[in-house]
Amino acid sequence: MVPRFLVEMEALPVTRSGKTGFAALRFVMESEDSAERQVIPPATIVEQRITEMLADVSGINLADLCTYRHFYELGLNSLVLMRLMSQVCRTFDVQMPLHAALSHPSIHQLAGAVEQEIISELDAVTDEEAEAILSEVKRTRADRYH
Repeated sequence: MVPRFLVEMEALPVTRSGKTGFAALRFVMESEDSAERQVIPPATIVEQRITEMLADVSGINLADLCTYRHFYELGLNSLVLMRLMSQVCRTFDVQMPLHAALSHPSIHQLAGAVEQEIISELDAVTDEEAEAILSEVKRTRADRYH
């Protein structure tokens, strides 16, 4: 593990009882890397949908989610990631294992992996299958409007 930054302090903050004041330490850490914590909004539709899903399953305010922040920096755990991946697979109709969230640990990276999976699945569709899908879509639209 490599620290992102070092903060020089004369002494560790302590609570009234003399224990290390972790809340005060967290405040120092957050103020030190505030430039790194800028919120970068979603750039694609897939990033937008994953950001919305992540806000839903984690309880994090949508406006506070940065597409480039590591999932663990956001305070997510494996249970939240499992729920996120379940929604991702259902929403985008892709088959991706849970470890995809671990090997692509940000909204931006996960969205890229989802997009690649969708492209791979589309590349595997034969011309006959594509024609059948298009015929079904046209038939469904015709039924809906008539």
